[in-house]
Amino acid sequence: MRTRLLVLLASVGVCVGTALVGVPFAQAAPDAGPAFTYQVLPMCSDDADGKECVVSATRDGAAMTAGVYPSTPGTHEWFYVDNGWRNGMFAFNLNAATVPAGPGPVTQSRSVDRDATWVITVNTGSYVPREVNSRTRNTGFVRGGNATTGYWFQISFNPVPIAWHWADGPTPCNMTACGDDSVPAEFVSDADKGFADGYVTDLGDSPSPRYVGARTGFVMASNAQYQGEPEYDATTNSLVISMANPHLRAPGVQATGFFEAFLPNSYLLNQLGVPYPSTLTGGSIVVQRLGTTTTTPFTLTHTSTGIWVRVAGIGFSRPRYRLTTKPSAPGMPRAVVARKITAHSARVRFVRPIANGGRRIDLYQARCHRVGKAWHYARRTVSPITVTRLPRGRVLCQVRAHNAKGYGRWSALDRS
Repeated sequence: MRTRLLVLLASVGVCVGTALVGVPFAQAAPDAGPAFTYQVLPMCSDDADGKECVVSATRDGAAMTAGVYPSTPGTHEWFYVDNGWRNGMFAFNLNAATVPAGPGPVTQSRSVDRDATWVITVNTGSYVPREVNSRTRNTGFVRGGNATTGYWFQISFNPVPIAWHWADGPTPCNMTACGDDSVPAEFVSDADKGFADGYVTDLGDSPSPRYVGARTGFVMASNAQYQGEPEYDATTNSLVISMANPHLRAPGVQATGFFEAFLPNSYLLNQLGVPYPSTLTGGSIVVQRLGTTTTTPFTLTHTSTGIWVRVAGIGFSRPRYRLTTKPSAPGMPRAVVARKITAHSARVRFVRPIANGGRRIDLYQARCHRVGKAWHYARRTVSPITVTRLPRGRVLCQVRAHNAKGYGRWSALDRS
């Protein structure tokens, strides 16, 4: 069994393009998956049922064939995918032939071309791929399939540079260990070399179905040697990221890192309370290193399904960052239904907005009118709201929500 380097940082991205179709499955029955061991997945061309296997792996468009995958560590790049740690966790590892022993800094500890683009497609059987966690750059993530034919995912990435202190034994490398700012890294890659590993998970160990739904499509990536699970802080309505030290590239030479995350619209709506993700701008978000009062520069990029947040120039000393969306007025109430209960009054029922704008909703306002006539208003803290003094005949009604930042948008009209 090969030694397996686990990535404990998070990365997830969305790749926009033509939909990919995985290798057809020979059987439709659910696959129980392997036992709790690290099982290197075969190429689908060598797999009996095609359920949990590697469809393809390409480096700058050149495919790895079944004859060289999983490749054996030698004097070249090697790569494999396994299903281990727990079932539904598909890990990938792109590494070099040898890792010279520390202490360092040791150059050429990895021989992976940092600018090469890898694209890997994996069939996952009955496991639904939902989130990517990795040490990679420019990470892409496409997923698909169904319970009948099986599920699949495709990841694309570039390797990351290395400058970290790989501690073992009684002081393992994590967010609280690995030395201080003066410790040189044991592993330092050359200017054009790098490393990549990570995993795609079905989030099967999540305690909350709502959490799973919100996180589907989530991506986090960096070149920190360790990055913890993203932590949602309900008190501040923010996302907290913890990373370990990249350390010094050489005595007196600081290593710098990066962090990038793709936040799906569902996460922005359901976790961070953003009513309209498509309207977010750089001024709508604050990225702050914990323990300081200054904000950190970042870039924000929109896609049709969420946003990318990228932070560059991260130093050592176990950085922790808080990503916060600025409070805003809430979203629109849903499922608005208006009914006339007397000749001159209407009862308006509704469901609260999905997103509260980061502040508690404290009031709702309903309004109704007959086309061409004046609006009539009423307010209440819960549904339903009764609007009175209306003209006879049919009227149109709608509702909006209020929090400390003001009123949100009016809902769609409903006829009574």
